[in-house]
Amino acid sequence: MAPAIIEDYSVDNFRVYDKTCVGCRRVGKDIMVVFAGKPASDDRDKGQSYIHDFFLSQDQAKDLIEQLQKQLENNMRINH
Repeated sequence: MAPAIIEDYSVDNFRVYDKTCVGCRRVGKDIMVVFAGKPASDDRDKGQSYIHDFFLSQDQAKDLIEQLQKQLENNMRINH
């Protein structure tokens, strides 16, 4: 397996689709999350934008929701 390439991206927007979308049907997953953004190191307003599709099973999507909720709650505690 090739080594992972890790890059930081700043997300400009995102969309979430259910298992009826073309991408989910193609890869056999339940949820597609699409992130649009640019490399975090690109501080130019008009930098190249990239789109990344991520596919999740139902269980992975539920786990993501739980982890997001936990971190949002942590942030609320930190901000107070």
